[in-house]
Amino acid sequence: MLPKRLETQEGLISQWTFPGDCLQGDGTGDATLQLKGYMELLRDKWQAALDCPSAVERQQLCERGGGDVPLFCWLLFARDSSDCPRSFLCNHLGHVGLSAGLEQVEMFLLGYALQCTIQVYRLYKVDTEEFVTYYPDDHKVDWPWVCLVTEDDRHYNVPVVKAAEELHELNSS
Repeated sequence: MLPKRLETQEGLISQWTFPGDCLQGDGTGDATLQLKGYMELLRDKWQAALDCPSAVERQQLCERGGGDVPLFCWLLFARDSSDCPRSFLCNHLGHVGLSAGLEQVEMFLLGYALQCTIQVYRLYKVDTEEFVTYYPDDHKVDWPWVCLVTEDDRHYNVPVVKAAEELHELNSS
């Protein structure tokens, strides 16, 4: 039901495109069908986990998932305010650009949506291993990069080389 509800609200799903390697079925790219397929897969996996009689069997089922779960998936549902995709969309993504900045999970989602690695220099984390962060961190080699600078993880700036060169020319004249 979620894909139908989201589609009726201003066509949120039909405007979405999935990367080619995520296409299901006939590969036509119908976003509503794609999302429905992913939601059904999530529901089936969730139900299978619930049907496991012990925590050990549940863990074994999860480990047969075909690969590592991207970090943003863990972060996505690690919040009290987003226990499902709908609450995440309503409580977080809908506010981006209006009253809130991007949090780490949104940075991962943005990187995956754009299919580029977002390299962020976090100025307040200087001299720590968290000074330079990558969103997502699993495609640093095969995706193009975009570089951002942040002072607080809520306001991001794009460094522009040309503006710095022009400023240098103005100061030297």
